[in-house]
Amino acid sequence: MIQSSLEAAPHLKLIAYCFGSTTTHLHALLGWRDDLQEEQVRRKLKEALTRRLNGAFEKRAWFVREGWCSSVEDDEHFGHLVETYLPPHPGWFWSRRGGWRGPRIG
Repeated sequence: MIQSSLEAAPHLKLIAYCFGSTTTHLHALLGWRDDLQEEQVRRKLKEALTRRLNGAFEKRAWFVREGWCSSVEDDEHFGHLVETYLPPHPGWFWSRRGGWRGPRIG
């Protein structure tokens, strides 16, 4: 999902900063310069990922309707997300600065 998000980001005019994952969900730290609201960005990314998944697997509902979007408040909040909150997630992790880290086992 992270790789597909990275591939979709330029087409959606998004800037990918960081991703953290678990077996059940993905956190994406994204930026954009349009006047889009967070919910619109989330919908566009979910649509792109759904197309990718439906092309690779049997078509089905891949995502829940709900979800959570939040704006980054300031540089300190951004740093906390990139350095503290997202890296400990047990699945795959990617950041612009550090690249890939595989799942944490054990």
